[in-house]
Amino acid sequence: MIPYGKQNITQDDIDAVVESLHSIYLTQGLKLRNLKMLLHNI
Repeated sequence: MIPYGKQNITQDDIDAVVESLHSIYLTQGLKLRNLKMLLHNI
């Protein structure tokens, strides 16, 4: 198999995902709002 890319996933990235999965606001809330703002500003 020919690799097509290499990911750079840090422990901070993993911790952020785990924190979100443990939250009661999985599909809404502050983290989603922040993500939307970041994507809007690209």
